[in-house]
Amino acid sequence: MIFIFFCLSLQEYIKHYSDDKFIKGSMTDGIAHSVDKSKVTEDDNFSVERQYKTYQKSFYTKPNRKYLTMGDESKLKYKDSKPKHESQLYRSSLLKAGLFVLKNRDKCVEYDRGSDTYNSKKCSSSDNQKFHLLDKPDEAV
Repeated sequence: MIFIFFCLSLQEYIKHYSDDKFIKGSMTDGIAHSVDKSKVTEDDNFSVERQYKTYQKSFYTKPNRKYLTMGDESKLKYKDSKPKHESQLYRSSLLKAGLFVLKNRDKCVEYDRGSDTYNSKKCSSSDNQKFHLLDKPDEAV
């Protein structure tokens, strides 16, 4: 009985390990970069809000709390509304320690360095689709 309780406790801990995290830029050449090095603002980081019923995550900007939403034409947009639609819910897939791919339905979030935007693209092994989830927005990787 104690063993079952221990296993259930461990499972609950693992489920919630990434609550209240921040996204830090994209990966290139094994180094994490902030979203825009020239003008870093609080909007460059997204807080994670866990959807406990579906075990998915929604991402919102701080401090204005706009939710990252998968829009038409592969563009990600910000909406004021609380996540109610699947276009605002994401799954994080662990690639290796601290490195994640963020998925919405069958597409992955990708950071476009040239236009300084987030887009949705077909999932690939591109470094621009790999993100770190951090405990603090300015945490070093």
